[in-house]
Amino acid sequence: MAAILENLDPCMVDKARAYQEACAKLPFRSVLAETDRNFAKQNAAFKQGYSKCDGVKSLSMHQARLAFDQVVLDGNGNRTWDYAKYAKEYRALADLATEFGFENGADWSPDPKTGLGWDPPHHQFKG
Repeated sequence: MAAILENLDPCMVDKARAYQEACAKLPFRSVLAETDRNFAKQNAAFKQGYSKCDGVKSLSMHQARLAFDQVVLDGNGNRTWDYAKYAKEYRALADLATEFGFENGADWSPDPKTGLGWDPPHHQFKG
């Protein structure tokens, strides 16, 4: 975990570490999944529909090292992006992120079915 956190901009590391410690106290498990992205990784995320930033014309906060993804783990300990099934858990992560001063993708244009925005795992610097 520390190696991934250290890839963030220094202004994010302490706050992200404290957030991780708070996540560990929640009644479900989650994992820090991704921090910084190079162009190729960002462009691939864009092409797969996971990001609205292509990495060239529009840069991601991940490329600026000002964002990270926190992903819920299912009952078997696997990462899950099933936002409908795990809406309660992703909402809890988003609410916690807000307490720590992060902007959260769960709040971007929420879907009426899940109550979550289009990118619930995403947390970014809010300046």
